[in-house]
Parts: sequence; C-alpha cells; structure tokens
Amino acid sequence: MAAFSGLDNNPAFTEDDPAVVLDGDAVVLGVFNYEGATLALKAAGGAAADHVFDGIGTLSLSDGQVLLTETQAGEAISIPVGSFTQIDGELVITFNAEATEARVNSVLQQLTYANSSQRPPSSVTISYTFDDGQAPASDSVIISITAVNDQPALDFVTAEVGYEPGAPALALSPSIAASDLDSETLGGAEVRIAAGFVVGDVLSADTAGTSIVAIFDSSTHVLTLSGVDTLANYSRVLASVSFSSTNPDPTDGGAEPARTIEWQVGDGS
Repeated sequence: MAAFSGLDNNPAFTEDDPAVVLDGDAVVLGVFNYEGATLALKAAGGAAADHVFDGIGTLSLSDGQVLLTETQAGEAISIPVGSFTQIDGELVITFNAEATEARVNSVLQQLTYANSSQRPPSSVTISYTFDDGQAPASDSVIISITAVNDQPALDFVTAEVGYEPGAPALALSPSIAASDLDSETLGGAEVRIAAGFVVGDVLSADTAGTSIVAIFDSSTHVLTLSGVDTLANYSRVLASVSFSSTNPDPTDGGAEPARTIEWQVGDGS
C-alpha cells in the first residue's frame, strides 16, 4: 500500500517572489505499480487559477509532459516520465512506463508552488494524493503566504491644459482614474501646485456624495483629500479637481506663465 513519508515541510511564499519548493525530501513508499499511477496536488478552498504548480532543478512541466533531465553517457537528456494537467489549482500527473521509484520521488521533491494573486490568502493547504490502483496515499502541506502591499496608481492624467485669466475654475484632468491591485479603497490624496504658484491660485474639488473631505492650504499650495472611500469615488473627486485664480495677473507679469501640478494617492499604507 502506497504511503507518503517526509511530507512535512511548511514552505513560505511571498507575493510576487519566485515559486517555493513544496517539500524537498518527501518520498512515496510501497507503490504497487508506477506506470499509470497518478499524483494529484490540489489547493484547498475550491478552484482558483491563482495557485500555480511547476518544477525546479531537473524537473520540468512543459507542454503537458513531465520531464526529468538525466545524464546518460556524459550527455544530459530529458526523460518524459509522465503527462500532466493543471486546471484551476489542481495538478494531476500520470506516470508512464519510464517512471521508477527514484524518478517518481525526484518529481515529488522538485515540485514548486506560487500564488499569482495580488490579494493572496495568508496560507493555503495543498493536498497530495498518490494512486497506483491500490489504496491511495494522502497527505498535505501548509504554505504560509506573505502578502505585499501594492502601491495605488493614477492613469489617464492630462498632460497639459490651458487656463484663461478670469475664467471659471478649470478641471485639470477630467479622465483621471485611481486604481489599486489589492484594495478597493484609498485613504487619501494630494494635489499640489509644485511650481509657478502666485497669490490667488486655488485648487478645489467636488466631494458631494462621498466621505472625502477636501481642504486647500494656500501656504503649502496643496489640496488635501482625506477619508477612506472607494476607488470609484476617489477617481470621481480627483477628476473634479479644478484650478482657478483670483489674481488679476496670474502670470505675475509673465514670470509665472504656467503651473506644474503633482498628484499623489495613498492606500493608507
């Protein structure tokens, strides 16, 4: 009767880092027949394409084939020891006539795991099942996962707009959009007149219908948006950010013919 031995590793994976070896010294014992036997690895929690299995070292999973690189007569060759499928977080390897105890265990010891999600769970359990047609062997490993906070981003920022002195407030970037791979909310934003400020310049925003508070500080030339709210609401408020000037000569006699505007968003971290 088949049984796993040494399948007791607790690997740790960090978001966006290379895949980790699941267990480098595990073996399967008591196998009745390797040809036609299957090794199945399945991530707990239901189907999810974020769970990615692969091989390292001499093991390669490529084009549906399980390949082991071996040196024979001084030459490195790839030995196909089986076929595989990988669908929605489940890897199933079916071994062929080239599969021996040593080769099967080499495959088992060189399997890797990665999670492609930008919002991965804190841990995932991988169940193992080896079935040689007799009583299947079952075991599992638990992978701890460290998530990495992704920076929010701003897209579709207008490069240049023109303001006529004395005109109503001008929306600076009506198509701007905020995004964040691992959060549905933002914690704040700043829009700054970074260069060219003259007395009378004002930045304003329409926050109606949101929990966002907008305050412009003329001494620092910064419009601060604060309060946790959705990406959609922050995008809408940022798109409403407008420039105006009460200065009768906003170019300061031609010395400041333009303003440089800087945008910054934060997710709280």
